[in-house]
Amino acid sequence: GMNFRWKDVLTLDLRALAVWRVLIAFLVLNDLGDRFYYTLDYYTTELTPVHMDKPGVIHSYSNNTQFQSALFGIHAIAAIFLAVGFWTKSALMVVYYLYYSIHFYEHYTFSAQDRYLMS
Repeated sequence: GMNFRWKDVLTLDLRALAVWRVLIAFLVLNDLGDRFYYTLDYYTTELTPVHMDKPGVIHSYSNNTQFQSALFGIHAIAAIFLAVGFWTKSALMVVYYLYYSIHFYEHYTFSAQDRYLMS
């Protein structure tokens, strides 16, 4: 008969994890590109009111355009680090935290891919 082992079915090799890491990074970069276009509209109070003082949400610390743009830049750099595998664990933590922060800062900007990136 066939020698079937669950361990062989339920394990991931490093190549599969690397592909997942690169795909997540590109999804995040794509999302950031879409959001950056609307930075002034949704992430600052220059055009619309934005809710401030949300604990643990770094995007709520300032409604300044330069501050929000800097956070987008840090987020993009962390996603690039994630894509190329440079400081992967730290980059993943920064990407996830900033993604969490951006969603809880202005929840009216959810898009279809957000459900997958936040889970």
